[in-house]
Amino acid sequence: MNKTVSTAVLAAALSIGCATTIPVTMLKPAEIDLRGAGTVAILPFAFPSQNQAPSLDAYQAALYRLWYYDAREAPLERNVARYIESQLSISLFNTKRFTVTKADDLRSTASQGDSTGKIGADILVSGAILTLTSAITNNSYTGSDGKYYESYENRVVLEIRYDFISTADNALIAVKSLHDQKSASGTYSAISNSTEELAKKIVAEQIPTVIRAIAPYAVTERRTLAIDETKDPQMAQADRLVRDGFYQKAFDLYTSVYAGNSNFAAGFNAAMVMEIMGDVDEAIAAMKALADASANPKALREAQRMIKTRDEAALAASQTR
Repeated sequence: MNKTVSTAVLAAALSIGCATTIPVTMLKPAEIDLRGAGTVAILPFAFPSQNQAPSLDAYQAALYRLWYYDAREAPLERNVARYIESQLSISLFNTKRFTVTKADDLRSTASQGDSTGKIGADILVSGAILTLTSAITNNSYTGSDGKYYESYENRVVLEIRYDFISTADNALIAVKSLHDQKSASGTYSAISNSTEELAKKIVAEQIPTVIRAIAPYAVTERRTLAIDETKDPQMAQADRLVRDGFYQKAFDLYTSVYAGNSNFAAGFNAAMVMEIMGDVDEAIAAMKALADASANPKALREAQRMIKTRDEAALAASQTR
């Protein structure tokens, strides 16, 4: 085996304590299957005080909100709803996996009043602000010095439902609801108008969670090598090769040591480095064989982790087509 190291592997491994760890970047699959969608339209989000759509399914209700809305309604709720839509648009565009259309673009290119026609997108993203409340508490007090200290807290609670609708059959394919709260403290004049800012901070923190639910995403994981309990100098040399990024040489040395004396750490680390270099199926087979030969549960757990990682990567790859 003479493979170049995948670009998903970072240049060097780290040594934490006595165990050598290798940082790797993995692609994780999205939680929600968007059925191979390539185009997404962001439709208006409803909010509590808004005139609600008639009794319609999720698709029709989303289109109803696209055309029938009153810009004079509840400025706070309306502003937060529009912020949700804009942040979704930006974040979906930044994934480089979707073509994104915003509600304003739809209104300008379609005939107003058409609440039944098809939208030129694979998936509609809409939803509703379910809860947006603000509670201001007076925490002012008189100190031991006799002075009055003004202190108020504004606690904002925000719950949002995100709907994902397929235009192929107008079906609601997934719903994700997120609930969070934030607070600000200070003088009354300082915090009395902080509700919208706090609500937008909540939205900004929620959006990455929503994006991860619908688009594959990269994470950095660490692969930890086994510690050699035999104190074999060849194993120490192989560990140094790993830390220096010479994975093929390290693999060859681990393999040689294992062939000579069935050193568990050598066999384990050879399989781990094999996976790092991209031979995932061979690495799984090697780790399973080590588990059978050694009866060491650590090898079996790692083989199961490898299988899960391989399957997740395959699913994530299928979601990017």
